[in-house]
Amino acid sequence: MQRTDTLNIDPTCFSTREYVNHRYAELAPHLERFPDGIEDWRSHAARLRVELTKLLGGFPARRGLLNLRMEEPERFDGYTRRYVVFDSEPGVSVPAYLYLPDAPGMHRAVLALHGHGRGKDDVAGVSENEPSWPNVAEHQYDYARRFAERGYVVLAPDARCFGERGRDGMDCGWAFKAALLMGQTLVGWRVWDAFRALDLLQSLPEVDPNRIACVGLSWGGTHTLYTAALDRRVKVAVVSGYFSTFKDVLIDKNSCACQYIPGILKLADLPELIALAAPRPLLIQNGTDDPLYTLEVVKAQFARVKRLYERLGAPEKVDLDLFEGGHRWNGAKAYEWVDRWL
Repeated sequence: MQRTDTLNIDPTCFSTREYVNHRYAELAPHLERFPDGIEDWRSHAARLRVELTKLLGGFPARRGLLNLRMEEPERFDGYTRRYVVFDSEPGVSVPAYLYLPDAPGMHRAVLALHGHGRGKDDVAGVSENEPSWPNVAEHQYDYARRFAERGYVVLAPDARCFGERGRDGMDCGWAFKAALLMGQTLVGWRVWDAFRALDLLQSLPEVDPNRIACVGLSWGGTHTLYTAALDRRVKVAVVSGYFSTFKDVLIDKNSCACQYIPGILKLADLPELIALAAPRPLLIQNGTDDPLYTLEVVKAQFARVKRLYERLGAPEKVDLDLFEGGHRWNGAKAYEWVDRWL
């Protein structure tokens, strides 16, 4: 017999999960619809960007020198790949792979952001001899290389705590907590690095500075979402494996600490933030068997984003690619989408 029986107490009163659900229910009403009208949305979106930037901890007031350093190119069929390093802030360097087409002239460009794993090596498909390669192949993870094969300039950087930037032992959870102590966020640090990656792409003579896309799977989808929401230089976005509501993704399920922004639900829900990309072309991808998201929630929340695009007169510029499979990239639609709109 449980001791609570003798005191006539509902055991759910001991549940932290029930408490969280109750607090969420108090916030839910302001998350249930977007503002009506085009001008209402535009003014609302402008305020959201300001408030989101504050929640992320703000960004440096000045952009320093990129100090681009490059190794000699590796040659492939139709393109070269160079290992490069650039500075996102003084004393903060970002290693990356840069793909350049052999064809002369200015080209469309893609910022390819990785998810959890080996960092840039995964999206670059380096190397097939690594023990993790079967995982890369299964998830169609090497989308940086595949965009390069299609003639794009591609930049694939390591996010903080991954790849070469994870060798000091500070993982996502540790860095997330350290950032909080300083009134900042790990999401904000990584998004700033993405801004600087866009700076780098725009500075290259091989790139058309007005034709840059941003794509990513899983954490890379999160990274793409916030980068596209806050930086209009992203002309096309593909958010793969990261769409639902914050409750579905980050409360009902346990996710990596790097996905969390303190206080975000007092500002907006995930669909409202991804809608900050509107009316720019946006493709959202989710596998029907992805265990990280509830399919019914994904469909319902996409309908809200779709209605906003319709009000903005751009219904053809947003799409939901629900493909058969789990938590992986689906190139069948993504490459065609970027080709079409960029």
